Amino acid sequence: MRCFALLMLLVGVMAEDIASPWPPVLEQAYPDLALQTLDGKPVNLRRFAGKPLLIELVGMPCAGCQAMLGGHRPGVGGYGGVAPQASIGALNAYLKRDARGLQVGDSSFTMVVILLYGMDMQAPSLEDARAFAQHFRLGEREQVLVGDQRYIRDDVRSAIPGFHLVDREFRFRSDAGGGSAPHPYWSHTFPLLARLAGR
Repeated sequence: MRCFALLMLLVGVMAEDIASPWPPVLEQAYPDLALQTLDGKPVNLRRFAGKPLLIELVGMPCAGCQAMLGGHRPGVGGYGGVAPQASIGALNAYLKRDARGLQVGDSSFTMVVILLYGMDMQAPSLEDARAFAQHFRLGEREQVLVGDQRYIRDDVRSAIPGFHLVDREFRFRSDAGGGSAPHPYWSHTFPLLARLAGR
């Protein structure tokens, strides 16, 4: 009996490793993910609450992610030998069209890029995360955060590529993460971001 209780306790701890609940549940509090900055400092996602958060979930070898991050801009190109997905443009172009002209860096919302998978589909090292961020010129207008081995799991991977939108009260409002996401980013996530940002 004592062994069974210990096993159940360990299973509970493992289930809450990254944050509870995961996957996030619409209209409920977003998981307060424990991540790192590019400097290696621990940070929890809730630190950025108070403004709408547009969260981009990134796997570094993802061609769609690289396109959204600006891989088609002159002089940028893909990272690590990846060709950015031809059918996808840069995020700011979509925001301009679908979010009433909002742009990354606008003071009415916070853009958070979370690097969850390195080029080898394992947790990115800080060195690799910095190189990736530098390649795409990330970090000046957005928060760039890095996951660790706890995020290497199927239910996290299935949310890439895509976006999660969290409101000022840290509630999950739009799910455009992954191939089977319920909300298209162009017709739901970005227009809702504009409304939440007061546009």
